[in-house]
Amino acid sequence: MSKKHFSEEVLIDFCLEEISEERRQEIREHLDNCAECKQVTEHWLEVFNQSSNGKPSAELKDRIWENARKNRGARKKNRKLMMAISSAAALFIFSIGLLWDQSSEYHRYEVAHNGEIPTESIQTNPQTQQLAVIPVAANQNINGNLWINGVDEELLLEVDGLEDISNRDYQLWMIYDNNKIKGELLSTVDGSSRILIKGKDVNHFKIIKASIEPIGGSLEPTGPETFVVPLNK
Repeated sequence: MSKKHFSEEVLIDFCLEEISEERRQEIREHLDNCAECKQVTEHWLEVFNQSSNGKPSAELKDRIWENARKNRGARKKNRKLMMAISSAAALFIFSIGLLWDQSSEYHRYEVAHNGEIPTESIQTNPQTQQLAVIPVAANQNINGNLWINGVDEELLLEVDGLEDISNRDYQLWMIYDNNKIKGELLSTVDGSSRILIKGKDVNHFKIIKASIEPIGGSLEPTGPETFVVPLNK
């Protein structure tokens, strides 16, 4: 049984299936006899499985490997510190995973919900366009408005008439000019929701819509749609 461990960079490549089958077989045999390398491998497999909608770019993998190299010495001295670093990396990769299949020039915005929204409003700004929320057939009680200001890069949505769905979540979807899509959970209070989006992405939205999704949201729309707002540009 070999006592030499594989580097974390090699194990990451193993998880991503980016090495030869001969090399993979060598690593498999090693993992059968090495609990430490097996633990590292299982950790990265779980991370990449969580982000199953795409593989990381070469740039992102370089950052992962660089993080592994920088922290290798500390991990040898302190196993708990290694797991903390790995967990942080896992969280980073999981959040980035939502964007791997989308254009890197987008996703530059901030979001505020309900009471978090600043008191200054875009509603009375003469450069703001107001649009009505259009309910989907099965949700005729839904009503509201959307205000968008491309100059200030702001979008405000106010919706009423949302039914109580304690076992599921409302999720807002921003559909971009290039048909990519990004989701944000809608926080509701007594059937109402208010969300403010600020950032460069506002000028790239072409449709805003919402759907009912499992608790925690989905990577893409799966549940019944509730309302839609086409953005007139």
